[in-house]
Amino acid sequence: MKVLIVSDTHYRVDAFISELDKHKDAELIIHLGDMVDDAIYIKNHTDIPVEMVRGNNDYNAIYVPYHNLIRLKGHRILLTHGHLEKVYFGNTHLIYKAKECEADIVMYGHTHIFNNEVIDGITIINPGSAGYDRGGEYESYVVMNIDEENVEFERVKL
Repeated sequence: MKVLIVSDTHYRVDAFISELDKHKDAELIIHLGDMVDDAIYIKNHTDIPVEMVRGNNDYNAIYVPYHNLIRLKGHRILLTHGHLEKVYFGNTHLIYKAKECEADIVMYGHTHIFNNEVIDGITIINPGSAGYDRGGEYESYVVMNIDEENVEFERVKL
């Protein structure tokens, strides 16, 4: 199963939308907050289902949760923006939240910096920002290929 993961578009979503033609086989798009309006805009430009969570700048998106636990191919995946888990200070709170939800994968945004690591058996992924990179590299999103046995992540430059 192919999944596109994007975060922190901050109203600069057109570059990501232009990538959708390359991923007609994607079965899901995950938007990790900032801005929920962009996630809705994406939803209106594709038939691919979109899961989303609310970020720290999504003030009016009270109908969107801060956390979402989804199940894909036998994996439990926690979606969060990350600001409530204080990700600028490390991944400790992310790991606690993932364990609390019995998730084996946690996806977050907020820092605008790509991250892909495994801590205590939990895969942590941040796609970086599709709007404004802070890592000194480039704006990006992630393509996840997932099945019951394997999960692979590929960072894609915008």
